[in-house]
Amino acid sequence: MMGTIRLLGRPTIEYDGVAVRSPRGRKSWALLAYLLLTERPPTRKRLAELLFADAADPLGALRWSLAELRRALGVPDILTGDPIVASLENKLIVDVLEVVDASDAARLLTVNGELLEGVDLAACPEFESWLLVERHRVAAALEARLREVAMRLVAAGRGHDAIAFAARAVDLNPFDQGNHELLVRSLAVAGDRRAALHQVAVCDDMLNRELGIEPSAALREAATAPEDRLDASRHSADAPQPWSAGAQSSCDTSPASPKTPRARSPINELPAGPAVAPGRDTATTSDAAAAAEAGVVAAADVVAEADAAAAADVLAAADVAATWDAAAAADVAATWDAAAAADVAATWDAAAAADVAATWDAAAAADVAAPPVAAGRSRPAAPELPTAGPVRTASPGTHVARLPHQDGSPRSPRAGPAPGADLSTAAQEIAAQLHREPAAARRFAAARDGSQARTVSPAPDGSPARDGSPAARELAPVGQKTPPSEERWRQAVGARAAASSQLEAGRAAIAAGAVEAGLECLRRAVSEAARSHDVALRGRALAALGGALVHAIRGRDEEGAIVLHEAIAVAQQAGDRATVVTAYRELGFVEVQAGRRATAESWLGKAQALAATGEELAAILGVRGMNSSDLADYPAALEYLGESVQLAAGQGDHRQQAWSLSLLGRAHLLRGNHSQATATIAESLELVRRQRWIAFQPWPQALQAELDLAAGRVDEATDGFEQAWALGCQLNDPCWEGMAARGLGMVSAGRGDYANAFRWLDQAAGHASREPDRYQWVHGYVLDAAASTALVRPDPDRARPVAAQLASLAARCEMRELVVRAQLHLSHLGDEQATDKARLIAAGIDNPALTHLLDQAPENALSRN
Repeated sequence: MMGTIRLLGRPTIEYDGVAVRSPRGRKSWALLAYLLLTERPPTRKRLAELLFADAADPLGALRWSLAELRRALGVPDILTGDPIVASLENKLIVDVLEVVDASDAARLLTVNGELLEGVDLAACPEFESWLLVERHRVAAALEARLREVAMRLVAAGRGHDAIAFAARAVDLNPFDQGNHELLVRSLAVAGDRRAALHQVAVCDDMLNRELGIEPSAALREAATAPEDRLDASRHSADAPQPWSAGAQSSCDTSPASPKTPRARSPINELPAGPAVAPGRDTATTSDAAAAAEAGVVAAADVVAEADAAAAADVLAAADVAATWDAAAAADVAATWDAAAAADVAATWDAAAAADVAATWDAAAAADVAAPPVAAGRSRPAAPELPTAGPVRTASPGTHVARLPHQDGSPRSPRAGPAPGADLSTAAQEIAAQLHREPAAARRFAAARDGSQARTVSPAPDGSPARDGSPAARELAPVGQKTPPSEERWRQAVGARAAASSQLEAGRAAIAAGAVEAGLECLRRAVSEAARSHDVALRGRALAALGGALVHAIRGRDEEGAIVLHEAIAVAQQAGDRATVVTAYRELGFVEVQAGRRATAESWLGKAQALAATGEELAAILGVRGMNSSDLADYPAALEYLGESVQLAAGQGDHRQQAWSLSLLGRAHLLRGNHSQATATIAESLELVRRQRWIAFQPWPQALQAELDLAAGRVDEATDGFEQAWALGCQLNDPCWEGMAARGLGMVSAGRGDYANAFRWLDQAAGHASREPDRYQWVHGYVLDAAASTALVRPDPDRARPVAAQLASLAARCEMRELVVRAQLHLSHLGDEQATDKARLIAAGIDNPALTHLLDQAPENALSRN
């Protein structure tokens, strides 16, 4: 007979669903909850002081309560020893412990009420403080589990089943837009668009009325997304109904804005430079990016596939690029030899295609970008070439003759991929060259001004030239001598090649800052991969799309997380360990940003268990270190981040190294180790500048400026914060803006200019919280500075609501140090119990700077004036 301890709602003990006699006294329930939920086994002395300090014999009262609990639970040999270990030895189930670990998700829907509902012990302020924080933590853990289950169901196309979990998450936290968006997506996938639109309206009214803000664009789009995102994978028998592909994203086309240190988590990112060419203003950024993307798509398609869809894609990209600047239209026509490129595509040989890329230079962008065409569709024709001799076709494995310049002179070879090299490298080189020489992109664009259909040359036997095709070899089942039908072969090979090229093009475009174009490519990659029936490729495309939604664009974490859940299911089916690791890590990153610690650790623990390379482990440990630092578990944070830095350096992954160093430096800064922080942040900033990682630079720059301010270098700090602010605004990243504005507020406060300080701090709070998928630690860090400044002024009327907001946010997101700081602010505002609460919570935090702050805290409340 299995018993159940219910601590959520009115506490009870049940056996086989029937309630038994409860232990007498509220303190018995308080004692049981504390023993089950506290991090470390408490001593009897500690428990006596916590709950029975007012008794004549505190230790005797503790012994009586323990005996009462053993009688009520029906297990005589538990809750013994000193310290007391609450081991139930699988004899009893505890509902609150199953919130995170429950394998039966349906149990989550049976949970009602807060922790120890109705149990209030005003005479035990330390316990009341612990209970307040635990109530927030347990509610957040339950919300996170409900969201996780709902996302997994939506990703599998089971919208009807997801609705109940998403609705429960909304009930628990109605002010979280992400919960409303998840419910809207569940309703939409279930086919109830009317209900989805109604939920959008409900959320809109609530946010406007209660918070004075507008809902995100992602929330509104969620109600209609399933109808717009029709994916070929839906026709696949083994494919879950996806949220991953379809209509073009309606996101802003400005350069991607990394989230703090979301910073387009360096973990999977292609090298990126500024999206704006020298001498161009931001108004032409999207045009420049579009032209570059046109070159990427064109080059990748031609070297990787012989499919009609590729021709359409190249022509569409050329349409975009051609509108940018058609002044050099004649140049490309004079250097374009379509026959050679078409023959390369026809032979379907990766080595020959790589040779073309190896001989490519900026003036001959169109040489590589000559695609085969769909039946009935024309493509640009090439005028007569002033050649030095005929340009001949390539057989599998042969070197393609170099195309001449316009004046007939031969081209000099460029350093590029060797024959047989990875085609993604060739595409990236082409993208980089187009960024360096925009004229090449314009020349390519102008090639569309002609129109003459051309077909791909068949193999000598009249069939498609399959023999040299890696894709063809992958398609043919083992032991099958007769290839599939020609039509099926063409479709599958074309779809696989199209998916690969779109995947590389999407990654390159995202890295270059062309976010909307990149997302469109990645969505097409998912769709084409599903048509190819290549499950592993589809998993990689889903993971890339999910990661892009999470890191490259604001307000898309819900959609990105759902796509990542879909990627996990597909990659597990394909046995693709690396993709599963990537998706696990990315989901862990989303949870860290949102302050959902338990689910973050769950995902990251799974990722680490599967990691097989130093690069994978460096990335995972970096995110785990970030989570531990936010939690104020500094020993773990320093260990994780230190190992991540070493692994990244050993792998030559300098962006990951810089990312982890910045977080390591932040941990040292928060602990008051300013010398170590200065050295670490300086190293991070040097790597960032050496890598020209502009998108991440404001984060270590703001940390460096804060160290300057602490050292009294006010002018240097001001310059650093101002540069971080300007760059953050250019990147349109609210977290960077929040950190920099906070710093400028602190500079103004240090100069005694409180009016300007409050303007900056108000702006910092607004920027740091303007997106629903904000980095909660930055929001809390800003609120802490705002409360501190208001108390120094002093302005208690301004400080009181900010401190209360910080206390709630920090408790819900398990940011323990910020919980302590909030309580200290409240103690200065007259809360007579706040200092004791702060000391209780700080007992488990290893931070000398926080200990010093506690030593200065008032023992008694200050005047409320």
